Amino acid sequence: MRKIVKNLVFIFSGIIFLEYFTLNPLNKSSLQVKSSEIKINMDDNYGIKRNIKEGENRYKTYQNEIIEKVREGRALEYTLKYPITVENYYSEEYCKKIGPHSFIGSVDYPTWCNKDRGPFSIVENSKSAWIFPLTVVLKKGYKGSLIDKLYETFDAEYLGVIRDHNYDPDVITGPNFKHNKDQLLGLVSDSKKRMMIWKISDLGSKNYLPRDIDRPKNNKFDLVIDLLNKKGEIEGGVSFGTNRKHCKYHKRNCLLNKIHLLEYRSKNHTPKVKLTQEWGYVTGDAYPIHTLLEDYGSFKKIFLSRNYYLLIDITLNERITVSSVRTRREINE
Repeated sequence: MRKIVKNLVFIFSGIIFLEYFTLNPLNKSSLQVKSSEIKINMDDNYGIKRNIKEGENRYKTYQNEIIEKVREGRALEYTLKYPITVENYYSEEYCKKIGPHSFIGSVDYPTWCNKDRGPFSIVENSKSAWIFPLTVVLKKGYKGSLIDKLYETFDAEYLGVIRDHNYDPDVITGPNFKHNKDQLLGLVSDSKKRMMIWKISDLGSKNYLPRDIDRPKNNKFDLVIDLLNKKGEIEGGVSFGTNRKHCKYHKRNCLLNKIHLLEYRSKNHTPKVKLTQEWGYVTGDAYPIHTLLEDYGSFKKIFLSRNYYLLIDITLNERITVSSVRTRREINE
């Protein structure tokens, strides 16, 4: 019912809009200058300043209510599932189904289940190394209010759904897009390979919106991984920060080279594992790897969810002292 009402409002608004320009056409006489001097009503300046201020406030509201909640991790929910050792992973039903190889033409690509060349071939302690399935999703409350806020607060224009999401922003925006005033927001379902797109027009004054090259960081929080003993004390861990993996919260026993976050995509059984200086081993291209936001200035993408394998490659002796593993969020001020 709500959608019907919204559609009727748009239809009636369109009719009123067309009638206005039918009854009030711009004719030549209205554009003729009859004097070399034109008086300016100073009240108009106040109106301009007020419009600029309102534009700035709309942009701040947009940032605070939609973007910053994701950037700071407040709209995200992380869920750890029960672990399995790397050795046992290879005997799981998933590996029996897909096997260690995937052939595309005559080329052999190693899958997750390839002990010698797959992503888990980096593991040094296969009998004791843990694999924790880790999922990050948008919180239900955030998702439930997002669409309403786009329409009711920002009068967003829904542009439709496109396949995949890896596009040059300039291709999506088109020639009439005002990078210094307009915003595009994409809501991405990576598993469905689809992206819904909204356009929010006139969101700020010309000098207020950040340029693409000055865009904010994709996140403002650290994803902290803690290994706890039976007393609930931290035995070790590592943190995934804004620009790299670090030891800020685990200076006594930082497992920098023993904990990795490998992104898992349901339709990609043959990910390529690579070693990076900032993050260690990864299988995805999103940086930072633990966020659901990709910020390109005037074009922002929010993912509905992402799935990972949290790999903890420790020895049997190290594992004996570990009673539980937890994730927590620390905001970077």
